[in-house]
Amino acid sequence: PYTTLFRSAFSIAAASIFAPRIDERLGTTAAVVVGLLSFAAAMGWSATFQADTPYWAIGSAMALFGGGLGLTVACATDSIMGSLDVAAAGVGSAVASASRQLAGSLGVAIVGSAFASVYATSLETNPALSQLDPGRRGTMRQSMAAADQVIAQLPAGQAGSVRHAVEAAFLDGLWVGCLVCAAVAVIAAAAVAAVLPR
Repeated sequence: PYTTLFRSAFSIAAASIFAPRIDERLGTTAAVVVGLLSFAAAMGWSATFQADTPYWAIGSAMALFGGGLGLTVACATDSIMGSLDVAAAGVGSAVASASRQLAGSLGVAIVGSAFASVYATSLETNPALSQLDPGRRGTMRQSMAAADQVIAQLPAGQAGSVRHAVEAAFLDGLWVGCLVCAAVAVIAAAAVAAVLPR
């Protein structure tokens, strides 16, 4: 898992370093669109992950994710700062940074809410949990960590099917969350292509 995170971090750093060259060759609009579409492709790929997906596939998707993110942020920031004079550079940098933080917070809230809703609904409708008391089902809907605590208290014969239900619910939530991210990225790419000066 840590290797996967390192791949993502490394690809973000690498894309940020090479972004100026890509920007100069393709133009800001094309570079940002490529970055957003790479991000969308990574999210779409991540939506296909299953419990037995190998780490090389997850790492490759995270590398593509990091590359797209690094390219997008670097080129967009350069475009913003390049449109300002020296006197407004400090204010522009602060506004750009605050905008990224606000967008990130909203994204986490929206995607997290979608994931949590799908996860809870999937657990509630799974017949494997029908024999559990309402209190335990409610605890399991809170998070996977809470679900693991409940599973640890179940008999061995029942724990297997309940764990499978929890994993399936998590993957359902992951699928929706990733597709939401991919859709937003594609919409953003289309908006950039239409609005950002070439």
